[in-house]
Amino acid sequence: MLKQYTALSVVAPNAGRIVQGQKTLEVRSWHPEALPLKDVVIVENQNFLLQDGAEESGLAVALVDIEAVHAWRVDEVEAAHGEWMKLKQLAPHIGLKAISLG
Repeated sequence: MLKQYTALSVVAPNAGRIVQGQKTLEVRSWHPEALPLKDVVIVENQNFLLQDGAEESGLAVALVDIEAVHAWRVDEVEAAHGEWMKLKQLAPHIGLKAISLG
């Protein structure tokens, strides 16, 4: 029987940065129901999947554990390799969460 994994879609080039250890935080508007969340497959896509149910073929590039979640802080832009203005504009409105990847 094949094992099923939870997947996290990440737009290129940030999936590669996770593999290289350069990106240690993923900023999302949601958080996992329970922690730690082990063996999450990072799938690299070319486009943002902005709607529920949106799909795109991607490449599995890493297997990570989600160890912790906290409210995203402005001083974490570098760890998240985020686009500064986009994160700064969104954070107050949707309560962004920083997901620690290990």
